[in-house]
Amino acid sequence: MLKIVILVAMLLPASAQAAGYCLPQNGKDRIARDGICPTGYFGSGDCCEAFRADTKRAIPKIEGKACPAGFFKSQAYCVSFH
Repeated sequence: MLKIVILVAMLLPASAQAAGYCLPQNGKDRIARDGICPTGYFGSGDCCEAFRADTKRAIPKIEGKACPAGFFKSQAYCVSFH
């Protein structure tokens, strides 16, 4: 069974394997892009990447819910105050 999973993963194009999952690069936060990127981030392919390593943390906003305490709404995201 494991061999089948490995074979399927190898046959998928790299873009399909990475879709929806953005890894941090150069110490900068990266999040999945959902339209316009939040404050402090810029679009880079399917991801939004922070301008600087100390950019405020952003998380996707859940539709119909308020941002958690300590966050404000920016586009489709919640961005930390600190």
